[in-house]
Amino acid sequence: MKIRILLYALIGVWLFASCFDDEGNYNYVEDRGVWGDLNVISTYIGEEIEIAPEMHYGDLKDTMDVSFVWFVKDTVISTDRTLHFKGEKSETVNCYLYVTDNGTGIASATYFQIKVLSPFATGWSILYQRNGKSEIGHISMLEKEVEGNVVEIEYRVYEDLYKQQNGGMELGSQPVKLIEHYSLAETPSEVLVIQKGGQGNVELDGNSFQRVLNIYQEFIGEQLPTGFSPTDYVYLSYLHFIRNSDGNLYSRLVTNPRDGFHVAQFNNTPVYVAGGLRVEQVFPSAYYTTDMVILYDGLNKRLLPFGTQVATNTGNIGELIFTGTYPDGYTRLDNFGDMEVIHGASCNDFYSVYGNECDYSMILKEPQSGKYYYQTFHVLYKKPTFTVTIPEKDACVEFPGENLLTEKTLFWLLKQRAYLFFTAGTNNDKLYYYDTKKKSVHLYKDFDGVEIVAMHPNKGFTQLGVGLKNGTFTLFDITDATFISGQPNVIYSKDGFGEIVDVIYRYGVRKEYWM
Repeated sequence: MKIRILLYALIGVWLFASCFDDEGNYNYVEDRGVWGDLNVISTYIGEEIEIAPEMHYGDLKDTMDVSFVWFVKDTVISTDRTLHFKGEKSETVNCYLYVTDNGTGIASATYFQIKVLSPFATGWSILYQRNGKSEIGHISMLEKEVEGNVVEIEYRVYEDLYKQQNGGMELGSQPVKLIEHYSLAETPSEVLVIQKGGQGNVELDGNSFQRVLNIYQEFIGEQLPTGFSPTDYVYLSYLHFIRNSDGNLYSRLVTNPRDGFHVAQFNNTPVYVAGGLRVEQVFPSAYYTTDMVILYDGLNKRLLPFGTQVATNTGNIGELIFTGTYPDGYTRLDNFGDMEVIHGASCNDFYSVYGNECDYSMILKEPQSGKYYYQTFHVLYKKPTFTVTIPEKDACVEFPGENLLTEKTLFWLLKQRAYLFFTAGTNNDKLYYYDTKKKSVHLYKDFDGVEIVAMHPNKGFTQLGVGLKNGTFTLFDITDATFISGQPNVIYSKDGFGEIVDVIYRYGVRKEYWM
């Protein structure tokens, strides 16, 4: 957008209004059509770019007889023909370019915007340790248009981001886990760092990795519970809770989640349930969709659903109501007896006209025989009731990978797909997948003695990011075509991340989580 301005007219109007002895010597100045064209320009935080307008010189013969003035946020920052700009934070910047035809004094004003984007909003975030210290890395996947309107992916690697983004401050030590979470305000996400040393657990701005606060500030009186050593955080709409390593839960009520982050404090005393509670596992799920999670209570050998009921209480730890008959060989959800819960996760999360719904699967071990079983069930959460249904076919089948699993085995079930990835091997160096339809196990990739410590799929579950203990991150194609080929397909790989502890895919916004 351009606006023609006669610069000397600003003075002339004032003179005309205040002087009555004007001799009337006015000369018409013809606009020769000189102006610069700019639209919306995108860049990334910390990236310096050069902005050059597309010039239109009209009837002007000497194209050098032109002056430039660049306004950024109402401040003149350059009078060069091009603008050098470097964004420091994620924002949209309003700008003007004034181009003056020096021969006539006529200037044109072109309004444009610079959108400063965060390269950290999505992509792969990596928690690792180097020289005994926690560090954060990130791999951004930026779309770049090349010749022929072809879009290519540029992988940008960032290391030791916390120190860079926080004035040289050290993050801490003994890193454990990364958790991205969101608010109903639809602001950029935050990233929680769980670590045992240094400043402890830290909340970071998802767009900049700058520190927001330390977790002790989230508790009443800024006092952490005795023996505080968290392993999981879950952020339901109106209820957040922390699972501690001793099985206790600490919760907080968020009465208005649209107010954003950190609008309530955690209780210092654990959640109470009649009969006691020791949460040994939280089954991963797209809980922003279902508004519930499943807990495994190891004290009472049962599954418990935990969901937000309404905004006026501290949540709803209920019971799974099943009124049918359990199939032969199926382990009761309210009494696991001697069966060991090895893994549990949701495989399909959705809303329906009936309520919040979720399909779950588990891997169970029978200690006496050493056999493993793959068991499934469905939960309908029609607040405040959790109703269970069990599939009529193959609700519980023997898991064929029983001789592969170890104490270090990691799992990731691909949502809405028929594959469960898991690690195995003496050094946890082999990546397998279980085809839940064919009920068969296949080796996907052998890392030849290098331990697998983390894995996480991308949005859409077409790629799998794998972190190795030796500091190598590898991104694999996991589309159906790759499974059919029988050969692993490496999309991208980067080493040098010290000793990797955790890898997550960053969704950026709440509505994309676990999609």
